[in-house]
Amino acid sequence: MFIEQAIADAKEAVAVPEGEYDLRILSAETALSKAAADRGQTSDNMIHCTIAIESDEFPNAAPLHHYIMLVTDPEDKWNNLHLVGQKRFLTVFGIPYEGNGFDIDDFANASGRCLVAVDQTNRGEDVNVLRLPRLKEEAAEQPQRSQNARGAAKPMRRR
Repeated sequence: MFIEQAIADAKEAVAVPEGEYDLRILSAETALSKAAADRGQTSDNMIHCTIAIESDEFPNAAPLHHYIMLVTDPEDKWNNLHLVGQKRFLTVFGIPYEGNGFDIDDFANASGRCLVAVDQTNRGEDVNVLRLPRLKEEAAEQPQRSQNARGAAKPMRRR
């Protein structure tokens, strides 16, 4: 039996050039990272999100994958970094959160706009990755560069 399909029209999904794009979360589920599994951890320590790049210019854009690390060990030195990453992601996609957490059920179909960069896999294939912007209050806390007599910023010293 011959099954008629438009196989000649099939095109591989592609990584898009770096730029800002409209994005939509297709799915989000908790998962266990390979590193945590190798350490013997059994409870999930991250959220794996599959995100569509919605672009008329690139209708065949490959979905990108983003991993949100969760705080699972109160003694982990990276906890603040994980929390900042969570807050940046939630802010970009307009996902509601409270001071003590968020609901993963709010992720599906959430949309936002963000810088998408190009990275390479260990097999040399181009893939897209999110470049989440700094939080507004985070940027305000950055030390200011000193100025010279004419008001121009002095170059920062290297250490």
